[in-house]
Amino acid sequence: MHMLTSTKLKPGSIISKRVWQNANGREVSIPAADGWTHLQFRRYSGCAVCNLHLHSFIARQNEIRDAGIQEMIIFNSTRERILADLPDCPFTLIADPHRSLYAEFGVDQSVMAVLNPAVWLPALRGAMQFGVQVPRDDETSLGLPADFLIRSDGKIVAAHYGKHANDQWSVDELLTLARTENEVA
Repeated sequence: MHMLTSTKLKPGSIISKRVWQNANGREVSIPAADGWTHLQFRRYSGCAVCNLHLHSFIARQNEIRDAGIQEMIIFNSTRERILADLPDCPFTLIADPHRSLYAEFGVDQSVMAVLNPAVWLPALRGAMQFGVQVPRDDETSLGLPADFLIRSDGKIVAAHYGKHANDQWSVDELLTLARTENEVA
C-alpha cells in the first residue's frame, strides 16, 4: 500500500521564500537568508525512530551550525504535542498536523514505513531511550521521512525521499552535501 501525496521535488527545483510559524508561534523564514536550510520531514514528534535520529543531530549541532546550516524539522503533530515531546530541541520545529506541507513537498506515506526490517532495530533503540508513543489525533505511523538541502535563493540542491521510517540523511551525509555544494559554488 503506497499513498502518493503529490509530485516529488528534485534538485534544481526552486521554492519561493515564505514565512512559517514555528511550534513556539514565532515566524521563521524559509529558506534561511544566508547559508543553507536543511528541511527535514519526520513522522510525528513522539516517534521513537525520529527522536533517535533527531538526537544524533542535536549531539552535533555545533558542527551543523558551523557549516552554515539552519535545521528546520516538520512533524505531523500539533504544536502542543511537539512542545511537550521536544521541549529543549535547539532546532526550528514546525507543526503540520494536517500534512499540508508534506503534500506540497511530495512527502508520502507507506506501510513500508514500519514494516521494513531496517526500521526494527532503530525503533527498538529509540523506544528504549525515549519510550513508546503511539500516534494521536491526525498523526500517522505510516509517514515517510524526507530531507531537502536548500540554498538561500530557494534552489533545492539535494533531496532525499525515504523508503522507510529510518531512511534519512545522517549528519555526516548532510555535512558532506553542504561541503560539496560549497565547493561547486
